[in-house]
Amino acid sequence: MFQEVQVLARESLLNQGMIMKISIISTICLWAVLWIAAAHAQPRIQWERSINDYISGNCHALIPLEDGVAAFGWARDSLSYYLVCLRYNEAGQLINRAAIPPYSSLQTSVVRAHDGGFIVKHGHALRKLSFDFELEWYMDYSEYAYDYFYDFAAAEEGYVAVGKIDPPGGDHYPDGWFVKVDENGEIVKERHFVDYLEEGDNYAWIELHAIAQHPEGGFIIDYRDYWADEHTIRYYSYLVHIAENGDSLGVIAERSADKIFTSPDIITLWKSGRVELVSYEGDLLGQGIFLSDMDDWSWHEAMTLSRGGGGAICGNSYHIGDNDWCFTYIYIVRFDDQLSERWWLHNPLRYGVGGAYTICQGGNGSYYVGGHRKRSANVNAVDIIVMKTTPDPNFVSGDNPSALPRALLLDPAYPNPFNARTCIPFQTAVRGEVRIEVFDVQGRAVYSTSGFYQPGAHVLEFQAGEMNTGIYFFRVSDAISMQIQKITLLR
Repeated sequence: MFQEVQVLARESLLNQGMIMKISIISTICLWAVLWIAAAHAQPRIQWERSINDYISGNCHALIPLEDGVAAFGWARDSLSYYLVCLRYNEAGQLINRAAIPPYSSLQTSVVRAHDGGFIVKHGHALRKLSFDFELEWYMDYSEYAYDYFYDFAAAEEGYVAVGKIDPPGGDHYPDGWFVKVDENGEIVKERHFVDYLEEGDNYAWIELHAIAQHPEGGFIIDYRDYWADEHTIRYYSYLVHIAENGDSLGVIAERSADKIFTSPDIITLWKSGRVELVSYEGDLLGQGIFLSDMDDWSWHEAMTLSRGGGGAICGNSYHIGDNDWCFTYIYIVRFDDQLSERWWLHNPLRYGVGGAYTICQGGNGSYYVGGHRKRSANVNAVDIIVMKTTPDPNFVSGDNPSALPRALLLDPAYPNPFNARTCIPFQTAVRGEVRIEVFDVQGRAVYSTSGFYQPGAHVLEFQAGEMNTGIYFFRVSDAISMQIQKITLLR
């Protein structure tokens, strides 16, 4: 009897062990399936909005907001060209719009102003708009038609633009152009670069094509040195580190970029669909060009860094199908930190004309894309479009949840609106001083503090004290960048 009990007990333990093993294996398989599904998951288009009361137009710049997105571009009717400004909430409702004439440039870039408004670059001019798109100032910085700003960025106590400018006399062989302005658009520093790197007697001209803040101060600039021989014109392109005031310059690497993105330990370069990762010592760490199996050819138009690591590119792609039909798409391609493709998203263009020209990521991981689309098969009009995706699965699930942020991130305040007290979550990518400021709608500082923070996530508790009911702007800035958020105080 006792032996029978032992045998039964042993069999029971074996069965329990087998059940436990099966359970563990099942759990592992389930997680593997979920991981594979997440790795290959992709968002979808949540909404698309169009502005169809012009003959033609395009969206060239997007600025993510705490409650949606601001879109900027150009449009024309039978009379004039306009700077078109649009603000959508997260659900795709048009909250505000403005059309500002005259507007002479079809290439628009925008950064957030330090007080919560917007600075718009076009041609050789800058203009300041309030958060509600009211014009506050306009500055044209040159007299020659060939002068041009290629890029610009926020700077300490102002903004910096780079491009090309004709020397006195306007002989159309431009110098590199560096302009720093204050909060009112007044020039505080201007410098012309004339063969600074001394390429030799065959020097032709200099252009500065892209700019981004350097983590240790100053800026990284794409410096292009054109020169001529008997038969052709060529150029060399350099990444250079320039001081905050433009008075010194040092070469990082011989590389070219239409857009530069900086993080504490790496430089990401973007040029015509090619992405390169470069160290601050100039070493090439990786490069990639992204092509989908369904594309016969593509135009890559814009890129943004992604908060899940890596980045996202938008543009236009084309596929030749049966009977030589050409299928046209707006696309987004997502890549990770190793420049491996994560997913593609294609949105068909029904009438074959259109494309995506700008992309940014919202606070919840969704992407906003701006561009244009033909209105109908029988009408040649082209509409401005803005679209939003559902959240990026790689952002929501997290490519690497323990990874430090790649840039300064300001998450939505809670509660907001608030009564006397609110919490401001933010993440900084660098070790050092972080400055926190609050401004009223007139741009007056009502609160300011700073502290030393380690890289990672932090929460600041803000007490309104004796402040009156109203709308305020909360600005957080570290050594690399700054973020601004609107908060509402209700007493």
